Order: sequence, then C-alpha cells, then structure tokens
Amino acid sequence: MPRVLGRRAIPTAALAKAKRKATRLAREPSLDFFDLAVRLSELHDGGRTALKKMESSTGLPRRRMYYLVEVGDLIRKYAIPKAQADEVGWTKLQIVARHLKKSHPPSGLNELLEIASANKALALRRLLQGKNDAGTKAVQFELNAKARANLDKALLAFGAKPAGRGLIKRDAALLRIIRAAMENKG
Repeated sequence: MPRVLGRRAIPTAALAKAKRKATRLAREPSLDFFDLAVRLSELHDGGRTALKKMESSTGLPRRRMYYLVEVGDLIRKYAIPKAQADEVGWTKLQIVARHLKKSHPPSGLNELLEIASANKALALRRLLQGKNDAGTKAVQFELNAKARANLDKALLAFGAKPAGRGLIKRDAALLRIIRAAMENKG
C-alpha cells in the first residue's frame, strides 16, 4: 500500500528500494551525485524520517543531503540528463534549483544550465541575483581560531551582521576595514 507523506504517494517497496540505493551511494567514496540526488529526492517524497535515518547511518551531512534533495527534485522535475547534470555539477545545480523556486519559469532552464556550466558557483550565484561579476576575484586565506575570532569581531565592528552560524555583508565590511587602514596609513 502506498504511503502518502510529503509531496506524493510512494509505494512502500519503491521507498525501501530508494533507501537501499541511496545508502549504498552515500557510503561510496566517489560520490555519484546524480543517482544519489534522485534517490534522496524520492526518499524525501516518502517522508523526512527516512532522510534522518540516512544521515545517521551513512555519515552524509544533513546540509549536503538536503542540497542533494533540491538537486534531485530539479533533475526529476525537468528530466535533466545525467551527462548535462555531470557537466554542470551538483553545487551549481542546487543554485539553479533555488533560483527556479524563487523566480524563473521552467522555459529558461536550458539558458540557466548553460550559464551554470560556463561559470563558477560564486559567479553563478551573483549573476542570478542580477549582479555583474566582471572583474571580481575570490580571495581565500587560512586563519587559526584566535585570528578568525578577531577577524569576525572586526567585521562586525565595520558592518557585517550575524546570520546563522556565520556573518553576512562581510565583503562590504572588509572593504571598510581596508579603507580605514589605508586612511590611517597615509
């Protein structure tokens, strides 16, 4: 008898099969995101308890699991072929999925996937927000815990805001710190 939980009715046997396949895929070191995303999406349709069990039995982090559910929903809803999904990558597919939920009709999907395959994830996110990413470069550096805490304090003092377990508006705050340092130097 099918269980009606979540978004649609899923036969119990199909739900069990999806769970077995997802568990096996999540435990493999080389993650085949396409099949895993589709199986996690199917499990999500059957209810969230199956996903909670997946997290504890496979060690797959909850956040990644729900990102993959979004990717699986996108793949299933728009019948995106595996080759195209592999070309774009699951991180950018997740960004496209969120963007489609917020604004665009599915008729623009092929264009979005072309933009996604031609850009890095950070640039894609900015482009989909309507921001021109020309001339920007990402900067990455490593800090120990004390230095990171000091950086966070400085960013907060210069306008960054707490959000979840991190900060938002960090870029603008960092630029204010740089301007202040340059003014004090000269």
